[in-house]
Amino acid sequence: MLEGTARFAVGDKIFDAEAGTMVTLPKNIPHAWGNRSGSRLRIAGICYPGGVEEVLRIMAGGGVVIDIPALAERFGVIALGPTPF
Repeated sequence: MLEGTARFAVGDKIFDAEAGTMVTLPKNIPHAWGNRSGSRLRIAGICYPGGVEEVLRIMAGGGVVIDIPALAERFGVIALGPTPF
């Protein structure tokens, strides 16, 4: 976490992570994150194996309606639905 506080859901755990915190999102474990405040949120991520980070670039671009199911199919990820928070 670079700036702000993010809410994370990883498996059945929900928690907040402040700037300076590192969070691991394991493969094949459902996860979500979001900004629950009006403050700026900046996250640095390392994706391994590479490729899926392009989804984040597309979503962060803003200004357009994002077709989540189409992105999920294109990048081989599963969109499970709304976040649990």
